[in-house]
Amino acid sequence: MEIEISEDELSDPYATDEESDYIPESDTPNDDVDGPDSDKSSDDVDGPNDAAPKIKLKTRKRKRNETAWKINQEKLLRNSGKAYIGRKNEPHTQRSVKPYEHTCRYKCSQSISAEERREIFQRFYALANYDLQNSFVSSCIKKKGVQRKTNNATTNKQFSTEIFLLNKRVYETKIKEAQIKQEVHHKKAEKALATKKSDVLDNKDSADTCVICFDLQQALPTPLIATSKVFYLRQLWTYNFCIHNLVTGKSHMYIWNETVASRGSQEIGSCLIHFINEVLPDNMTRIIAYKIHHKFLEPGHTFMECDQDFGIIEKVKRKIPQIFIPEHWRTVIQESSKKFTVHEMKRENFYSFAQLNQIISDPKKNTDNHVIKWREIQYFFYSKAAQSFSFQHKPTLDKIMPFYTCMCPYKTTGRPSLSFQNAFSVLNECGLKIKEAKWKNLQSLLDFIPPIYHEFYNNIQYEGKGNAKNLGKKSSSTSKQAIGKGKNKKSAKKPKVQSPEETEEEEDDDVPEDSDFLYSDDE
Repeated sequence: MEIEISEDELSDPYATDEESDYIPESDTPNDDVDGPDSDKSSDDVDGPNDAAPKIKLKTRKRKRNETAWKINQEKLLRNSGKAYIGRKNEPHTQRSVKPYEHTCRYKCSQSISAEERREIFQRFYALANYDLQNSFVSSCIKKKGVQRKTNNATTNKQFSTEIFLLNKRVYETKIKEAQIKQEVHHKKAEKALATKKSDVLDNKDSADTCVICFDLQQALPTPLIATSKVFYLRQLWTYNFCIHNLVTGKSHMYIWNETVASRGSQEIGSCLIHFINEVLPDNMTRIIAYKIHHKFLEPGHTFMECDQDFGIIEKVKRKIPQIFIPEHWRTVIQESSKKFTVHEMKRENFYSFAQLNQIISDPKKNTDNHVIKWREIQYFFYSKAAQSFSFQHKPTLDKIMPFYTCMCPYKTTGRPSLSFQNAFSVLNECGLKIKEAKWKNLQSLLDFIPPIYHEFYNNIQYEGKGNAKNLGKKSSSTSKQAIGKGKNKKSAKKPKVQSPEETEEEEDDDVPEDSDFLYSDDE
């Protein structure tokens, strides 16, 4: 029998000299293997199908020795700077320190001596590792910026392409402008507050100067009852105008409802006239205002002492569950603080200044022929010594900036003369009428109001639709008359509860437009 053994199994290209005397481990001799000189043949085997199986020799495990690999030995010689033969059998000479090149513009020969070069060379190749050698080179490098740039530097670049957004520069410009406006706005606000404080300190002990600030509170709803139905219905508004004396710390509250008067400039002026007459001492019967300094705070920074008074009222308001008529608001305001003096304004307390509009008109330009921008004015100054129907103004509270003088043009020929003594008539002698839709909403709330207060709501006048003869004209009637008309009809329509969207649309017509005079906190 012959055993087939391949040449790969007999020869090991990676075997070392120490393993050349390897003897396979076997306890029993292999008697089945016949040598080449054996006289046995295949004919001596009993039976044709009783052939002996092939037996494989037990081989050894080969050890991996990477250091003995030719490629690794080549790398080691190259990294050590020694001579070696490359993969393509090309010879490479040993590395050595080369002589200096005196043409070097950095003059390295003067900076590094030959002994230092030889030491660096030996340290570098003694590492014999590519990664360690790179780390050694990196440790010897120091990054340094360009000291001087040449203008005549040659480059192969012919053109450059810059990609940017079209509105990038415009956006940056707008940001800078907005930042400048914000800084100016904050400085003007700080200046206004500082001016108010200085006016109070300068006139604290003065007997002939009064420093006040005034503002109108948010409209107060009537009735104020705990039911969700009120949210969808129109209510009667009550107005509260506060005049705070900055020297004494006392406040005068002027309240009225929308059936008495509105909240325009004539109503505010009437409250100021009432205040001037009220603050007069008992021994004085007449007052002369020689100078009036009317100053406005910066919008957005108008928090004053009046707002503190309104906050006190709102705090007390939360503790009161129900308010049925506008007179109850007077009690709420009076009990809020001992420093509050409440004045209930009647119809005869509001004056009409329409007679002034028949004599003079608002100026368009000042004496310097500049257009007057009313919204930018922050300081008005009125003086008795100045010419009649003239005033001064400026857009800032800075004392350095001069005033601009304005003359109100006359509507009549000649110099007008007007005696202010008893010259103004009552603004609304018969009161104001509310919208019919609001009246219907108030009537629907009578179920939640005690009967003792029904008379007030029944006497409210409202704008009727008119009859066929007076088409296009508005007729007014009281609640009692409207109820009497409803009894004569067989089917009286019940007031309809409208949706919030319909309520808001009609509410816009009911509330008067805000004026700049009212809602810019004044000093």
